[in-house]
Amino acid sequence: MKNSELHTNLFRWFQQNKRDFPWRDNLSPYRVWISEVMLQQTQTTVVVPYFQKWMKRFPTVSALAKSDIAEIIKLWEGLGYYQRARNLHAGAKQVMQEFGGIIPTTLEELEKIKGLGPYTVSAILAFAYGEKVAAVDGNVKRVLSRLFLISDDISRTSTIKEITSRADLLVKESPFPITEALIELGAMVCQKKAHCEMCPIQTHCLAYSYDKQNDLPYKPQKIKYIDLKRAVYLLEKDGKFLLKYNRHGLMKNLYEFPYIAFTKSPEPLAYLQELNTTGQLKQKLPLVKQSFTKYRVTLEPFHLICEGCDTPDNFSWVSKEKLAEHPFSSGHKKILGMLLGKTE
Repeated sequence: MKNSELHTNLFRWFQQNKRDFPWRDNLSPYRVWISEVMLQQTQTTVVVPYFQKWMKRFPTVSALAKSDIAEIIKLWEGLGYYQRARNLHAGAKQVMQEFGGIIPTTLEELEKIKGLGPYTVSAILAFAYGEKVAAVDGNVKRVLSRLFLISDDISRTSTIKEITSRADLLVKESPFPITEALIELGAMVCQKKAHCEMCPIQTHCLAYSYDKQNDLPYKPQKIKYIDLKRAVYLLEKDGKFLLKYNRHGLMKNLYEFPYIAFTKSPEPLAYLQELNTTGQLKQKLPLVKQSFTKYRVTLEPFHLICEGCDTPDNFSWVSKEKLAEHPFSSGHKKILGMLLGKTE
């Protein structure tokens, strides 16, 4: 393989075809950090408006570190995987306290920051500091597994290590900043279904030469999802609605309407019975689907009216006008949109 030709063709293609994203306007360490965390398991088109709003509200590490977690979670609302936002807040505080507000320039120091995994560390070094470091994300894994005909399980540590080693060599041997080009190639051309006719390094690809490009990367059987059903109760009293604040778990720092798990058809007034009170059904709202980690959840919402409802622990009554100011989990946010007459 003539690596010099591969590097030249790939970089020339990248310069001609790279997409215009706001984080590429200024590759500061902070902007790279925020964008790469947002892009984890999230489509690029979804991230763009979130990134722009984030940088307007939290333009610096200092601004982020000083902010309240509730405001951060609210701004993150809809992106999912909220632990990313919590880690960004904790990491910003750590940068202020341990590194004088300056994002470190070395791998060893970056690895000490909460929430910074190997890929994000490499991305900061490569994109912000110009180091010849390979940032290996899912796109790069797919490109290199095909380029070098690596047919082992892509989820295994040994396979990831081999791909990372190959990526490091490509980056270090190239006179160009090649890491971002590999990521872009995976996102635009070497997708799940490969578009080899558009590929600038097709002649170097071993998978293409053996017609194996759509067989790689090899992945084990997909995760088996657990289906859950929940009756969600929009409990209204004197124009206010009952909300639960989650202090722990996957939905930590998020609000939700009260809900009850069910297997058969849910009882519309079941939650009122749990509160030892009475009331009436105002309306039944359409079903909502919600997915997180290994769970796929069907939410069946009921709008109830009650009079003498008590307030359970970790719950509070919030006026209808103030509901949208609170950060909700994705499924409950959709339900809130229906209650307020908005569509997501």
